[in-house]
Amino acid sequence: MGRVPAVSKAANLLGPATTPPRATHRPEHTFAFSVRFEWQIRGVDREELARLVALGYTQRAIAVELGCVQTTVRYWLRRWGLKTQPTLAIDDGRGARDAGITERELDCKKHGRARFVLDTQGCYRCAKCRADRVATRRRQIKEILVTEAGGRCVLCGYDRHVAALHFHHRDPAAKRFGLGAGGLTRSLASARAEAAKCDLLCSNCHAEVEVGFAALPPDADCA
Repeated sequence: MGRVPAVSKAANLLGPATTPPRATHRPEHTFAFSVRFEWQIRGVDREELARLVALGYTQRAIAVELGCVQTTVRYWLRRWGLKTQPTLAIDDGRGARDAGITERELDCKKHGRARFVLDTQGCYRCAKCRADRVATRRRQIKEILVTEAGGRCVLCGYDRHVAALHFHHRDPAAKRFGLGAGGLTRSLASARAEAAKCDLLCSNCHAEVEVGFAALPPDADCA
């Protein structure tokens, strides 16, 4: 009778072989995404990066210039201790805001050196640019209201330029606000509701109506 192998004796003592259960969850130390180590990130020369930063390039522009992704640029900026001009401006603005400074003199792309004012969103905006945007919006709203009111003076028919056309409230008691420069800063819906109470007059006819020299026609549109 032959000798029984040692492996068989051990298997008989342990009982029938069983297959270990398959893991149903991922161990805590594993990740569902790949981790990129430093040696896997494309190298960027510090002098070249510093040159682009000095030229005022943004992170996106640097990425285009170097032919890499923006994440790589951010990595090497941190690695070399460099900051782009937009990043420096953000850091500088944050410090000034925290110090309670509401007005600063900064460089505007359109107006050059100009006064910047802290807005309600916590950002410094060029005061001249903001005034230009407000003026543009006022003109746009007035053009809409004048067109909807017929586009011409109800007395003489003047229609050459919207700047010479005014909104005259027929009932002063119903007036909530004027539709001059200040009133046109409100929402378009509010301005439309107020314009519905008015007649469109040119500046000359408006002055004559105000002093009682001229009278509005009885069939003039009014609210």
